[in-house]
Amino acid sequence: MTDANKTDGARPVHIVFVGAGAVGCFYASRLHHPARNIHTSLIARSNYATLREHGVSLKTHSFGDYTFAPASVFPSPSAAAAAPHAWDFVVVTTKALPDRSDDAALIAPLVTEGTTTILLIQNGVGVEAPYRARFPSTPIVSGVTVISAEQISPGTVRQNRWTRIHLGPYSHSADPDSAESRVDAELEKRGREKANQIGDWWARLGGIRDVEVEDELDLQLIRWHKLTINAAFNPSAVLSGGRPNADMVGDQELRAHLKGVMEEIWEAVPRVLGGRRFPAELASPERILKSTERNVGGRPSMLVDWEAGRPMELEVILGNPVRIARGRGVSLGRMQGMYALLRSMQEMRERERKGRGDGKFLLLSSVVLVGQVSTLDGLGRSILPKGGGLTALRIMKLIEEVQIFFFFFFPDICIWGRCMILDRFSAGSVGAMSYLPTFAELEICQEDSNLFCLRQAIIMCGKMAVTLGLCVFKLGLCIHISMLKI
Repeated sequence: MTDANKTDGARPVHIVFVGAGAVGCFYASRLHHPARNIHTSLIARSNYATLREHGVSLKTHSFGDYTFAPASVFPSPSAAAAAPHAWDFVVVTTKALPDRSDDAALIAPLVTEGTTTILLIQNGVGVEAPYRARFPSTPIVSGVTVISAEQISPGTVRQNRWTRIHLGPYSHSADPDSAESRVDAELEKRGREKANQIGDWWARLGGIRDVEVEDELDLQLIRWHKLTINAAFNPSAVLSGGRPNADMVGDQELRAHLKGVMEEIWEAVPRVLGGRRFPAELASPERILKSTERNVGGRPSMLVDWEAGRPMELEVILGNPVRIARGRGVSLGRMQGMYALLRSMQEMRERERKGRGDGKFLLLSSVVLVGQVSTLDGLGRSILPKGGGLTALRIMKLIEEVQIFFFFFFPDICIWGRCMILDRFSAGSVGAMSYLPTFAELEICQEDSNLFCLRQAIIMCGKMAVTLGLCVFKLGLCIHISMLKI
């Protein structure tokens, strides 16, 4: 047997990537070596069908063009958890949005105690803490990448340049509730072994030459250095009204602001990480600014997310660093200010959207109600004798039952619906007159001019809703009327 065909272990190694974006697909493709008994799978969402059918088409600067056919493609973590084997590595490459979802809980079905190692390849600081809280004894490896890659279409990934990835163990060093960067020696040792193992596969088998394995605090140092760039440019691009990186650097006041944010981090890091400082080979704030001058048209991911209406990575890029530093007695005033402003902007936009969404639901509910009214009106005309007040009263009671939900939540619509029914049924019935709205109820309708406009829209949509109302309510109405006759 040739060396190329030898397995790396006595049993197969199963790796699953949670997140099949550009970064996840690229690094997964360099970690899939069936001839060496290393089998890598993907959990995908929007591009699931494409990846399952065709795999991943990669157009790379470093390795040429090729197709990556994963061992398996799953539509969800629960589907991957049903695989007939345990997962040796669960690699998380999704956006870190701890304020929106509990990703540690999401991957819980994939984690087998004593077998699984969790690898987190995500932006920001403090991303590991929720996983450590949920999996107190599971080895965790933290990863920081420097790569330019994008998914140009579903299932097609382009890697433009760079492949660097730093790996290191994680125990407790980014715990926001701790007054110091605490390291558990046993957890760090186990995590370091796993980081060396997967780093070796990437380098020796996957051909990624710039894989580096660090100790726990040095890996956190790398995270904070990447944060120097992310925390300066990402929030500022949104707050400046959408200016690209090079454009911000070219503005004298914005350049001073960006430099101030980066220097704030540089000054805080030794106190946050127990005296460790950024080594000389890492780019200084001035070097970063100088390099950014050439990044014409470059737009930070937070700006792209903001403009697309997606949640921003506020917590891991701003909130977590502010809280971790605060727990160590260090103030990050510039970052805290941007965090407060952006969090408020996001919250206000979501409130506005929720209001618009409620309005759409209100209109839809109203249209369905008109369908009910129109349907009952048509059926009522066919079954009611002239002046049949008693039967009209029973029909009105049925409407009251059907509309009970809307009456509690949308009283103005139900009141208007009653008026419409009374207008259409045979007039003059004493029984039906008992359903006339009171003056107080009518005042509810008149208080908000927007509701008046809504009622006009309802009138216009009423005829369109008749068919829908017939389909939904005809059967139940007929049964109910039959029972009344009996």
